[in-house]
This record gives sequence, structure tokens and C-alpha cells, in this order.
Amino acid sequence: MSADTTLAENRTDEILIGAVDRQTPVLVSHRTATGWRAYHARFTQANPQARTIGAALFGGDDHPSAVGFVEGSEIGVTFRRARKKCMFSTSVLEVAPGQTGQFVIRWPDRILELQRRVFERTATPPGKAIPVKLWKLTDAPNGPVAEDNVLTGTLEDLSVGGVRIRAVGVRSLCLDATYCCKIGLGPHGQDLTIEAVLRHHEAPQGGTASLGFCFIGLETTEAGRQKMITIARTVSRLQRRHTNAAKIRLHRRRRSR
Repeated sequence: MSADTTLAENRTDEILIGAVDRQTPVLVSHRTATGWRAYHARFTQANPQARTIGAALFGGDDHPSAVGFVEGSEIGVTFRRARKKCMFSTSVLEVAPGQTGQFVIRWPDRILELQRRVFERTATPPGKAIPVKLWKLTDAPNGPVAEDNVLTGTLEDLSVGGVRIRAVGVRSLCLDATYCCKIGLGPHGQDLTIEAVLRHHEAPQGGTASLGFCFIGLETTEAGRQKMITIARTVSRLQRRHTNAAKIRLHRRRRSR
């Protein structure tokens, strides 16, 4: 089964109306000059005739309750539906004044739907080293990054939602900063350069640390959506390798009895 589906317009309307009726929680992504920000919100109302959707942020210790985007901003929206995740890009039509966190967005033309299993962290197979380079977005805002600012490492696990990297040469790190990650997928696919937000990391030991990144904003552009589909297919291949390897181990154990 394919991990990705682009829904027809009539199916898009049905899913959006159902999500609004349930006031489904959504993740809103917005790119600023220094990187990506994510907001937690809920759908509040739908107007299929006017092709608009109302939404409101909800706060919390780690969730901004004030809208950081303005009318005309391009944003991405992601939400869960059963065993799948739906995502689309759209523009902001209106932001309510004050600190209400309410805003109105344009009804999307289409929705990309992915199986939730490709959002599960999947480790790289034993003995397979997938190289990664990463650098802070603000270190190269308008061109190539200096080699001194590039960290190298290997992929530890991957999902459509993010990546964990074992990096070497780690000196300083900035949580919640946006980094560029260049993942070497090898001969079966081109290298992918993806913007990701650093969410957690180990204390460096001897310059080596495990870094956890979250992919934010891939759904906001066509190029990003294609990268998301590529990651989904890569994760599916890794999952099949793990499944096949487990079957082989089980078969060998049974034969050895």
C-alpha cells in the first residue's frame, strides 16, 4: 500500500468539515526569518461556501498562545484522522486583534494524506551507515555554509516527523533553533536537504552527541511535500527490512531447535 495519497476535492471537503465538527487539534507551522515555529490550535468553524476555516490557538507551558503570523502569511496545517495524518498548505486571511489566538485561513485546494506508520521512528539497519551533515540555518542565510560550521554524523533513526542523528565535533547547540540537515540516502535516491528544529540532545561526550530534530513546515510547499513523500517511502523500506530480518531470525531459531 502506498504511504501517500492526494485527496480529491470532494473528499477534501468531507474530511475538513468532519475535522471542524470535532474541533480537531492541529499543528500549524510558520517560517520566520530565523527558522520555523510551530503552534498548537483547533479548528473552530468551517464555511464551505466562503471557502474559509476558523481556528484558534490553545496555550500551555510549551505552546505559544499568541499568533506569530499575520494576514497573508503562508502556513502549513497537520492533523490526525484515524490511522492517517492529513496536511495542507494555505494562507492566513485574518488574525483577530489582541491576544485571542483566533485566525481565519483559506480553504485548501487539496490535502496530502500519509499513513501514520511512516511517522514512527525507524532505526537504520545494523551495519548500514547513512551519512548526515547539518548546520544552523542562521549560519548560512543567503548562500553556502562555511565548513567550520558544519557538523557531520550518521543517521540513527528516521520518520516523516523527524530524525535522530549521532553527530561528531559537537561544540555548542541551540535548542528550538532551525538547522539544515543533509541526509545521504545513497544510490537509490538523491541526498535530501531538509530544515529541521532541534528538540533535544544528549550532553556531548568527547564531541559526540545524539541529536533529535523535528521536521516542521514540509507541508507548506510542493518541494517540501515531495521531500515528505520521499522520506515516507524511505521509512517504509527501512520498516520492511526490519520486518524481513525479524522473519529470518525467527526462521533460523525454529530450524535450530
